[in-house]
Order: sequence, then C-alpha cells, then structure tokens
Amino acid sequence: MSQAQPPVMRASAASRVAIVAGLLGSSWAAPARGGDGTVGFLRGDSNADGRRNLTDAVFTLAHLFQAGEAPPCADAADANDDGKLDLSDPVRLLSYLFQGGPAPPPPLSRCHGDPTPDALDCSKYPPCLGPSPAPWLEERNERGEYSPYYATGEMHRPRYMFEVVLSKSGYPIVLGGSDERGYSGIDTVEVFDQSTYDKDLPRPPSLTGIWIDTDFEGDPVAFKQGPRMRFTADRLPDGRVIVAGGAPDLTGTSLHAKAEIYDPELRRFEVLEGEMVLPRCRHASVALGDGSILYIGGQNQIVVMPEDPVPGGMQVRPRPGFPTTPLCELYSPRENKFLRLTLPGTERASELQTPHGRAGHAAGRLAGPDGSLGSTDDLFLVAGGFQALTGRFAPAGKFHGAVARGRGEPLSAIEVFDPQTSAFTLLSSASLLGPRINDPHIVNLGQFNDFTPDGVRGMGNLVLITGGNDDASFCTTLGAELFAATFTGFGPVQGLQLLPIREDQFTSHAEGAEHFPPAPQIDPRDNLIARCGTNPLALPRALVTVPGVEEVATWVVSVAGVDISPAPEGCVEGFSPTVRAGAVFDPFFSLPAARFGPSPRDLASHRSPANPLGVIGCWLTLDGAIPTADLTGFRSTAPELWARSAAPRRVYGRNVPLAGEDGRIHTPDDRVLLAGGGESFGGPDWIGGEPASPSAEILVVPGSTSATPSP
Repeated sequence: MSQAQPPVMRASAASRVAIVAGLLGSSWAAPARGGDGTVGFLRGDSNADGRRNLTDAVFTLAHLFQAGEAPPCADAADANDDGKLDLSDPVRLLSYLFQGGPAPPPPLSRCHGDPTPDALDCSKYPPCLGPSPAPWLEERNERGEYSPYYATGEMHRPRYMFEVVLSKSGYPIVLGGSDERGYSGIDTVEVFDQSTYDKDLPRPPSLTGIWIDTDFEGDPVAFKQGPRMRFTADRLPDGRVIVAGGAPDLTGTSLHAKAEIYDPELRRFEVLEGEMVLPRCRHASVALGDGSILYIGGQNQIVVMPEDPVPGGMQVRPRPGFPTTPLCELYSPRENKFLRLTLPGTERASELQTPHGRAGHAAGRLAGPDGSLGSTDDLFLVAGGFQALTGRFAPAGKFHGAVARGRGEPLSAIEVFDPQTSAFTLLSSASLLGPRINDPHIVNLGQFNDFTPDGVRGMGNLVLITGGNDDASFCTTLGAELFAATFTGFGPVQGLQLLPIREDQFTSHAEGAEHFPPAPQIDPRDNLIARCGTNPLALPRALVTVPGVEEVATWVVSVAGVDISPAPEGCVEGFSPTVRAGAVFDPFFSLPAARFGPSPRDLASHRSPANPLGVIGCWLTLDGAIPTADLTGFRSTAPELWARSAAPRRVYGRNVPLAGEDGRIHTPDDRVLLAGGGESFGGPDWIGGEPASPSAEILVVPGSTSATPSP
C-alpha cells in the first residue's frame, strides 16, 4: 500500500502571527480578582508576604502608631473586615493566632476579592498575582563574556530526584525527592517566587528569588502520607496538583497506595479517600484531553517467596520484589477516584504491549492526523525503559541497575496510546537505536507553534527523544533521535508511520556540533557528548523569517546533568565544559543545508516522503552566539569562554521554565530555573551524592533579553 502524504498546509504571515499570539496569550493566567474588581488577598496578611502570623500584627501596629509603612493591601490588613484600619485589627489577628479566637472573615486562604465592599481597596497583593516582572539580568558580564547563570536564594531543603509542576500562574512547585542517595526521602514542598527576596540575607546574584516552604499560617507544607520518590505530579484542570505513586525511598519499602492533592491557593494537601488501582513507581503520566490523568506502566510490588531450602534448616524470609507492569489506570477528576484503564464498552484491561510492561520510560504527546497539537486526535508515544523479570528474579528494590543485575532487559520498542480507542499499539515500523532507561524524555517540537517558518503546518508531528542511559554499564545514549509522524488513514492509530530522521554525516543530533577544536570542515564527530540525569526543556524562541515578520519557534534547552562515556575501565562520569555550558536544539538550523544548500535554515531542499517538513535540526552550544544564516556565530566562541553553571555538578535536578521580564510564562523572554540536583550520577546501588551547591540558579537563554528577534 502506498503511503499517503499529509497535505501541505500553509498560512499567511499575518495569520501565523495571530495564531502564535493566541497560543501565547492563552497560557497566561490573569491575577485572581473578586467581584469588586480588586486583586484577591488573604485576610489578616498585613505585610503581604503570603503568611498570616505575628509579623502582620506588628506591621499594622507600626503603621498605626509609629508612622510605619502602609500595608500594600489595605483590605488584607483589615483583619476584622469592618472597613477601617485601627487597633481592633491587630487585636483580632492576635486573638486568632494565640488565644483560639475566631478566624478573620473571608477571604481566608484563596485569592478571592473582598466579599464585603467598603472604602478600603487592594490594588496590590503580590502573593495572589502571577509572577512579577523579573529584574533585568545581563547575558554578559562587564568583560563582555557570556555569563548567563545566576544563583538564586537557597532552597530550604536541597534535594534531587523530586518532581516539579508549574502552578497556573507560573510559580514552580517542587515536591518530595531525596538528599541521601535514595536511601531516604523528603516529604516537604517548596515554591519558588522570583518577585521578592529574603531581606535578612545578602541579595542573591539573581537579584530576586525566594523559596517558600510554609503555608499561610507559617507551618511547613508536607505530604500527609510521608516522603515520596519516583512518583508523578500533574496539574489538574482546576489548578490543583495530584501526586500519585512512588515510595518513601529506593530500597524494599512499600509503595504508596494513596494519592494526595495539593492546592496551591491553600498551600496544603488532602489525601484521596480511595487507593490507586495498582500502587506503582517509576511510571509515566500524561494529561488527557478530558482532564483525566493516565498512569502508564512502572514497577509494582509483590512478595517473593524463597524457592530452595537453605542448608542447615535456616529459615529464609520472603522478600519484596518490584517487577514492571503493563497495567495502566486513570485518575478521573470528575469522579475523584482511580479507574482501571479498559477498552471502550468492555471490562477488558487496556495494557502496554510489552509482555511485562516497562518502567523508567518516557511518554509524550504527538499531534494526530490533523497535524494540530492539542486537538482531540492527539496521540501519546511511550518509549524506552526496561521490562523486569518476574517471580523470584524480580528486582529487590527500586534502584537503577536492574539490567546490570540481570533482573531486567532494556527496551527499544515504541508504543502509541490512542485516547479515542484507549488502546496501546506496538509500532513495527520504528524503534529507538538503543536503550534509553532512567528518565529519557520526549519533546514535541510544535509545542509553541505548529508551523515551520515558511508556513507549513505539522511541527506537532515532530518529536525529539533524548536522555537516559542503558541501565547496565550506565553509559549514556549518544545523541537525540528525531521522528516525524505521517498517517495513511488505514489500520491502527490511523495508519501512523513514525519516520526516523537520521543525520549521520554531521551527527548534529548529538550534542557537540559546535564543540571545539574547530576543523576545516564541519565535522563534530570527535567531540560528541550525551547527557542524562537531567530534563530537556521546550522554550519559545522569537525569530524573524522575513523582514518585518516575527514568529515563534520551539527551542529545546538542555543543561546540567552528566555525560557518561565509555573508557577502558568502564563508563566514567564527565562534567565537561559542554555539560556545564548547556546546549539548545534548534529545529530550523541544518548543517547539511549549510554545506549543500543555499542556507542552514533552508527546509524546502530537504522535504521528502521520509521527511515531510524538511526539518533536520542541530544542537548548538550555549555560548551566547546564535548562528545566523551565513554561519556567523557558529563555533565562534572558544570553550574557555563558554558560560559555566554556578554548580560544578548538578544531576537529578529539574530544569523549569521561569517567566522573564514581562512576568508572563511561555513567552520568548522565558528563563530556565535549574532547581536542586546532586553531585554524582552514581552506580546501581546509590545515586545522587551530596546535594548540589548552590541549590538553584537561573539561566538567561541567549537572545531572550533582546528586543530584536533572532535571525
């Protein structure tokens, strides 16, 4: 059967700009406001620090009787809601805090406006606004060197192997993790706010940035079920965050059967009444179009009975085992419970197609046959990971290295989940070049714009799969893999054909295309690196395609982590200049086009049935110079001048998008927050090492501070 090609869908420059503007605008949450139009606030929080404690009463008293600073939000200072600011307000608050008196009137916790209009107003209350415009941070230092890394205020609990979610208004929420090589977990939560800083400490290099780990009453925010590691955290449609699965540590302890939901507006958790269908860890989760969360695979827990008698009659106790599972389940916000994933209209379970399931894998969204990301026909790719052996051969813990211990096998197979049929399909036409275990990632290149610069739609059908290692020698998987999806319209998942886009001549899909020493020709093969122990991050990038027309593309930023490469003594950890400098994958920069075509940004010359969009892409080093169409800026900075992150080593941390100067998340001036991390990738028995220092820093991506879009 001949393969049908998707229609070439083009849009005018004006319509593309309108579409992109709509995409960016829809991601910004306006400040919470009440019915009277005033900014929402927390009653009793006189100093507007997001907490309600003794300092608020002192602040009000200083204002009333010592000519102190006026409350930023008069409504918030009006603790008894009588429409006046006087002595009765701090008295009411102190009675509530220390004498068991009644709580201040609403709003009590949520950022709602004043339900009782009066002469007071609230024009500014920072805790209930979206991220404030960030201070200007220079890309270059006083010597003109690219120096984009800035340490922030320190985390209250440095950690790694945690999860992070953005609140609806753009605040990073860090949850759980470990700081002790996986042998113990963390139960606390921290929120990063770059609108202020701790006045009692020296101002951080990032100028602003503070980590908040308490609720509105000043009490620590923590899981109610205890520490968690290797869980997933997903934002629900109403802005709350569901935390599911995981375990207190990576040893033989039991998995968490109950999930918890965190409310960012209340800064507190509640435990769901019901349990997961199957407690699991090291699974993947994705948000479906109806608001439900799909949990895919992972490791579950069994009891392994001793099979052979021990000489001398010594009794051998049963031990826990953690095999992988093909079973999947859904969390339904509407029903507020977990449901077994079944095929429509039946009681038959819908399972992964790998016989024993998989864990340590990646899951990511792919545009469906309509070529539009975010529509009802979207699909989900599942790639990488390993399947563990069962019975008495199952892994005895949750540490990395099951493959190394002979208790699992790596997976290169790719599966696809179709929400319309609730079925997984194992692809026979495409697979990974090698195993990717221990947190590989799938990044969609159409996340911020479905169009190529010359107006062809379908970037949402293009995914980059990167990161991970082999779980045996612990060597990282060299290079990223690029796949394009086309659809015949016949067969499972609408006849999906996942086409690998190879680039072997210049190996530009491996980080190192700009790695020195320079060669007479473009040939980076001797300078390649691979990265794991970190997550790539999709960011919007402004660019000019024709004079006067500004568009947005998706850049994939890759920073921190570790490069583990083969050596005579085995795989060794490397924290080379390229790892500390970082790199970006630019889908519209092509080294083959630069050599053989009219321009490195020429896509048309590469379009074919195997590459419908003509996208090849290239990893570019974060050296402050963005290569232009004539290759100006390519290999223009020597390694000794590359910017290095403040932390010499940062593994198992998280890279998080952070609003830039415009105060809006998912716009071209976004920055990267490097949060947490450890100092060592580690072997199969321990991971993480000591927490990285500084515990967090901000990366200003090249070109993000410029008012002129990139060429």
